[in-house]
Amino acid sequence: MRPDNRADSEDLRLSGAVCRFELVRGGGDGEVARLAELQHGHIHLHQLRAAGIGKNAVAHRVRTGRLHATLPCIYLVGRPQTDVFGRMMAAALHFKGDALISSQTAAYLWGLLDTTQALRDDRAIDVLLVGRNANCPTGVRIQRARSLERRDVRRRNGIPVTSPARTILDLAATMDDLELEAALTAALRRNLVRRSHLGDVMERHPRSKGVGRLRALLDQPQSLHDTRSKYERKLLKLLELAELPVPITNTYVAGKLVDGSGQT
Repeated sequence: MRPDNRADSEDLRLSGAVCRFELVRGGGDGEVARLAELQHGHIHLHQLRAAGIGKNAVAHRVRTGRLHATLPCIYLVGRPQTDVFGRMMAAALHFKGDALISSQTAAYLWGLLDTTQALRDDRAIDVLLVGRNANCPTGVRIQRARSLERRDVRRRNGIPVTSPARTILDLAATMDDLELEAALTAALRRNLVRRSHLGDVMERHPRSKGVGRLRALLDQPQSLHDTRSKYERKLLKLLELAELPVPITNTYVAGKLVDGSGQT
């Protein structure tokens, strides 16, 4: 099929306030397959139309199992189930370039939190929607912002996502102290973020909920606790409540990673 010649006039390109998705460069099922490969198996209805796949053709592909609806206007190509990256991409695509993966979902995408929790099918995908309102589809949780600076926008595994610094600032509004400390330590350890980046994002959002907690963590005289699981964090919390010495966690001695190597 030839691409729909109405594409330009009807603005079927997915380019919004914060990111843009792959342009349709051809037509028919070959182009659909190319787009799906770049987008973790998903495609937006606008992209289908721009590739010359009309309303009746879309309905036929849904009936025959070649397309599977996952969110409004979003289809999974060729298979009925998706993985966590596919769910993230579907959520971002749904808002046509006006949203990024954010908050806890962004933290999982950056590898800052326990990855096993991200694989749960019942966990909502967090998005930051910029500059407009929209209905919230099932399985998506929306945070809104009037605007977003370009320095806060990244892509990881092809998925539009908030920068590590912005992600940590958002986490500070929802996480408990030990969870926030774990995410912050992981970001610093992996060189995803510098303290100067965090200082910059706090300076630009001084009234953000949780900014005080994040600043207190960065300013504390003792070393940050590097925890790698919720069970380590639970143990630290129990030790603190019992007023017992808290061990240093996941530190390096003679170039080797050890746990509980000493006491603060």
